[in-house]
Amino acid sequence: MRLVKLQKDNRQVTVEERDAHGYLMRGYNQVDDNGNVVKYALAGGTISLQQHNKVLAELDALKKQSGSSEDAAKLKLVEAELKEVKAELKAMEEDNERLSDELKKARNQQRK
Repeated sequence: MRLVKLQKDNRQVTVEERDAHGYLMRGYNQVDDNGNVVKYALAGGTISLQQHNKVLAELDALKKQSGSSEDAAKLKLVEAELKEVKAELKAMEEDNERLSDELKKARNQQRK
């Protein structure tokens, strides 16, 4: 027998897990020992129009933020530029190594 906690407004009840579904259908949320929601109510709950509109506004903002084709295009440009810079850096490192070797050879010849 496993017990679960359910909460609705300021009421909290502890029931057997097999009975939890009935409470979820009456608007109770299942919560853990810290009061965090584990399962939301399946029915019986209402939200205000203000809360509904707030959620819709947040959803629209997230859609715009994640679905922006302009941001995706900028990201592709930055990635392409990064690839070019890495290629240039590699070429410069190879040139630097070659020039260092030439300098060492020249100094050795000068000492002779």
